[in-house]
Amino acid sequence: MVDLKANNPSYVPSTILSKQIRDHNENSQALIPFFKEHTNYHEINTEENFAQSFEEICRLVEPTIIHVRAANANEEVST
Repeated sequence: MVDLKANNPSYVPSTILSKQIRDHNENSQALIPFFKEHTNYHEINTEENFAQSFEEICRLVEPTIIHVRAANANEEVST
């Protein structure tokens, strides 16, 4: 966890942070149906232990192939 003091420029008081998190969660709920319909959406249960959550994420990500096309057609990178 990051411990920021009140004099740090990145510090956000807990009441404001709490409201921002609540707003984010409410807005995210409205977007989930869109994501389910238009993207390769997956839900990960992060309330289980970290190792299980991480393993589930890896199963979703590891088979991914990313092909990056550079501005110069002769410089392509694949991973």
